[in-house]
Amino acid sequence: MNEIKQALEEIKEVMTKQLPTEVLEVFSSSIEDLKRQEELKSVVEVGDLFPDACLLTVEGESVDLKELYGSSKLIVSFVRGNWCPFCSVEVSFLAKHYAEIKQKGGEVVVITPQQSSLNAAWSTEASFPFCVLQDKDNALSNVLGISFALQENVIPYYKALGIDLTLINGNEDYKLPIPVTYIVDEKGIVTYKYEDKDYMNRVEITELLKNI
Repeated sequence: MNEIKQALEEIKEVMTKQLPTEVLEVFSSSIEDLKRQEELKSVVEVGDLFPDACLLTVEGESVDLKELYGSSKLIVSFVRGNWCPFCSVEVSFLAKHYAEIKQKGGEVVVITPQQSSLNAAWSTEASFPFCVLQDKDNALSNVLGISFALQENVIPYYKALGIDLTLINGNEDYKLPIPVTYIVDEKGIVTYKYEDKDYMNRVEITELLKNI
């Protein structure tokens, strides 16, 4: 059952109806440009030790990612932020299936470059049962090789839609992570990886459950 895929397709249909053709073409061109960037890909593969990183909780406190390893396999999902409807779908499905994930022996952490205060509001509003952490200035995403600078011609269209990354992420970089989801075991070894440069695509929960 492709639950997430169906939900994502519904968002695409809404965008097609609500956004001008010019905007849709710019977004599509942006995605195709990312696909052509061969250097833009995760440098961490299945079997590798996942790098540790200092991230920020919704309270703005520092936490080392390795502190989250324990008796559970950890689903580590990189998203752009709650302003991205495709990210919101992915995270909402992780929350919806959280009990199943826990039953299978898994845990979830969502990582985004947006500021902790925004993550706090998002977490509270949606009542997420897992951590949403800030990767400040995309430090971890940079190490993983999954961050990219938003193309200059796309920035004005984002701003026109009320998406100002300087305010959201708290820096002037205009950098975002591509959607990547890892499963990391109790020792910090990557046992599964999903990666797609098209932010309109996301991993199915059934696929994650199968690989926990």
